[in-house]
Amino acid sequence: CYPAVARRYQQRGTVQLSFCTDASGGTASSKVTVSSGAEVLDAAARGCVVEKASPFPAVAASRCFSVPVRFGAR
Repeated sequence: CYPAVARRYQQRGTVQLSFCTDASGGTASSKVTVSSGAEVLDAAARGCVVEKASPFPAVAASRCFSVPVRFGAR
């Protein structure tokens, strides 16, 4: 999910992402709580974790999560 433009310009950073799921495992809400400093990385984190992973498994239904998403980390 590392955006090509961010890779080309060697943008790195960590996005802190918070999201909640609804009873069916869909996304109820999501937001970037700590920006990486690069809008393209923030958007990629949201798209990669929340949009591509939805619907979430039943064990994640009706819960909230906060996860770091690192780009360019080794």
